[in-house]
Amino acid sequence: MYESYKRRKVQKDIECDIMISDIEVQKLIEDVKPIPYQVINGIKPKVREDKKHLVWSYELQSKSWNTFVVKIRQNTIYKFDFSVILSYKDDGNNLHIIKRYNGIHTHTNKIEKNKIRGFHIHTITERYQEKGYEPEGYAEVTEAYSDWRGALDTMIKECNFDIGNSNLDKFV
Repeated sequence: MYESYKRRKVQKDIECDIMISDIEVQKLIEDVKPIPYQVINGIKPKVREDKKHLVWSYELQSKSWNTFVVKIRQNTIYKFDFSVILSYKDDGNNLHIIKRYNGIHTHTNKIEKNKIRGFHIHTITERYQEKGYEPEGYAEVTEAYSDWRGALDTMIKECNFDIGNSNLDKFV
């Protein structure tokens, strides 16, 4: 499914020979990801050992047997410093961040050389992988959410999560 490519960092200190094409990224986003509403309703991030962040993680398998990991991280002091992350776990157990829904901070898109500030959404792209930048280094400003729960709601809607017949609004 994936092309061989130059070694690059997939996650801190992990290198990988895989490049994920934009078409493959779209297929991963469209892949139906079942997640029980009880899991969504029961999210309670825990304080990380460094006591600077609250964290939560959940691994799931899609309807087509792909493995995904959802992670939430929020700063314990500044509540608008957060990330809600959808990662794909490949056959070699490497994690590839597909989408990252961030809180408020300044971000620069290195290829476009434009600086953005505010809530924004990162997406892995071929262009950034080819240039050797952080694969999900491209981001766009959004007004779709204003906290990590809203970011999670947005990710669930945009990335084809299936929480059954439940109304998502009453859970997040």
